[in-house]
Amino acid sequence: MRNRFQIHSAAAIALFLVLMGCSKTSTPTGLQLGAISPASPGNGNVPEVVLIDFDADPPKQYRLSIGEIVDGIELVEADYSDKSVLVRRGEKEVELRIGE
Repeated sequence: MRNRFQIHSAAAIALFLVLMGCSKTSTPTGLQLGAISPASPGNGNVPEVVLIDFDADPPKQYRLSIGEIVDGIELVEADYSDKSVLVRRGEKEVELRIGE
């Protein structure tokens, strides 16, 4: 179970990105990587990520672990040390990095 702090911090990331002018993204999936956490026993020893969907109005956030699919968005791979993820949305697959 996720605690309230994690949920609020994910919302804060989404709001921060919107306020900083990152309201549009040029990725084919319309997604941007907001945050990535390291693997830990508390999250099944896999990284968790926060993705921001700027194609949604208002922008929507997703918190995913590897292999999870939510609203057609799948987290295929996540590399905490490289701060990058591979996501699939429909037929499109794209690598996302923090700050890009």
